[in-house]
Amino acid sequence: MDIKKLVDNMSIEELCGQVLSYDIQPGDTEEETLEVIEKIMPGSLFVCGVQKETVEELMPKFEKDKEFQRKATARAGGIPCIMATDVEHGPGAFCQPLPELPNPMAWGACNDEKLIERAGELTGRICRKLGIHYIFGPVVDLNMNFRSAV
Repeated sequence: MDIKKLVDNMSIEELCGQVLSYDIQPGDTEEETLEVIEKIMPGSLFVCGVQKETVEELMPKFEKDKEFQRKATARAGGIPCIMATDVEHGPGAFCQPLPELPNPMAWGACNDEKLIERAGELTGRICRKLGIHYIFGPVVDLNMNFRSAV
């Protein structure tokens, strides 16, 4: 794929869409999501909300999210659409039946790099199976109140 040629042939609207991320909310309908994808041509889709169903019940939703990704990729002339979510304390932060890990402040306090690395591997492996390419973690926030991890 010739990136320069691809970018040179994109309109301003298409280029702007590549830096946008559409948040797919739990209550969004398929029609609403497809309409936004068609209109703004987002470069990424952010899967929002905490899913409370079992993993088996959620598989059709994850497959639908992958279909949204395929549509966004096609709409952007083949530029892969990135799927993202927020799992800074493990996959359970996104999908409750999955493993939930301690919050980032606890990882800093444990002082065990191997344990932190293993947690990252686990999170990455599970997210990859669900079609997630990018996660918002690790976090580099400064927590100034040791009594609260929020």
